[in-house]
Amino acid sequence: MTDLLPLPEGVQYKAEVGSTMDEIRALARAGAPEWTVVLADQQTHGRGRRGKVWQSQAGSGLYFSILLRPRVTLSSLGLLPLLVGASLAASIQSHLGLTTQLKWSNDLLSLDGRKLAGILLESEVIRNKVKFVVLGIGVNVHFQEFPKELKAAALEEFVAVRRGDLLRVILKQLRLDYARFLEQPEFALQLWKSFPNNLGKIVQILEPSGDTWSGIALDLDSSGALLVQTETEIKTVFAGEVSLLR
Repeated sequence: MTDLLPLPEGVQYKAEVGSTMDEIRALARAGAPEWTVVLADQQTHGRGRRGKVWQSQAGSGLYFSILLRPRVTLSSLGLLPLLVGASLAASIQSHLGLTTQLKWSNDLLSLDGRKLAGILLESEVIRNKVKFVVLGIGVNVHFQEFPKELKAAALEEFVAVRRGDLLRVILKQLRLDYARFLEQPEFALQLWKSFPNNLGKIVQILEPSGDTWSGIALDLDSSGALLVQTETEIKTVFAGEVSLLR
């Protein structure tokens, strides 16, 4: 963990956990304050969206989860992954001078289209009020042998980087952007669109039902949903996997 030191204040470090998401959820239910952070050097059961495995080799990436207790409506909660993705892009650009691109709704890609980072958001809602949000972030920092089908990349392929330094920048930037989001949720849309993204490109949508179709990504609506132009209509995508088609 040498390139993680010194750890930012308040970050709870674990050499190995099943999932930092599960660790934060337990702390949240025990009354932990907002911005509690759990960082692991390795996860044995790291996960992404739709139950996918997030590869979490020791010493290779930043694998951490954050407890948030946002005072926002349920309709605004869908904007949070967009905000976090854009905040990651801003952190990497300011700290490393590396330009990345955003893929709706929660992936950060290298300019050649390989995945650098992913975001997972799980919330607990009671009586239509957000009790807490567990925000999981995984960033591929140092090179590792990624399975070919993942189409993944590590930041180290493009620029030298220390994990601890990058973590401090990410947390600082995210606090600033999150504060603006709480005051003005639509700020998430503005920030996301300010970075290279998949709008204007041909995309393929894999729906939760398993159906696939393609079209041109036109825009985001006020809830953060993706608007896609097919041959016959404009469709609104609230959930699903998006792939860029060349």
